[in-house]
Amino acid sequence: MNNFEPNQLVKECIANKDIMGLKGALVGIIFSNRSFSNGEFDNTLERITSKGINIYEKFDGEDIVCNTIKGRSFTEDDFAEAVYYLKVNFCQERIKDVKKISKKIYIDSCVKVNTGESAFKTAKNGENSEKKHISHQTKMNQNKKNNSIKIIAGIAVVAAIAIAIKIMK
Repeated sequence: MNNFEPNQLVKECIANKDIMGLKGALVGIIFSNRSFSNGEFDNTLERITSKGINIYEKFDGEDIVCNTIKGRSFTEDDFAEAVYYLKVNFCQERIKDVKKISKKIYIDSCVKVNTGESAFKTAKNGENSEKKHISHQTKMNQNKKNNSIKIIAGIAVVAAIAIAIKIMK
């Protein structure tokens, strides 16, 4: 966190000790970097707590999303649900839940594709599955572009709400 500077919204929310605004900003950060790979979420959280703001709540005891998934892989819907519950009950347990789902969806799945793990095996009917994999990758890239647009729109909505709340005060 040495040279880390949070975004302007976070700075304003810290200055005003606006817990709801900070939670909204952190959720926006999660959706803008779902793999947590750039460190912005953890750095922002550390900055908030270093300013003496206790953003954490006590765990409400409701189900953790990871614990409700049985016999299938995690999906983006599971990720979105875990983030929603984090915003409702901002606690360490829910942060861990979101990060665990994130790792399975956005990190582990990428490692399998990038290492070529069973990506180019010959299909049972003799076709080379490389073409299918490339087609699937193209569809995934198109989905990522669409998701990026949705993420940006979501961040803009969260920022607009936070600004509107500040104006109303």
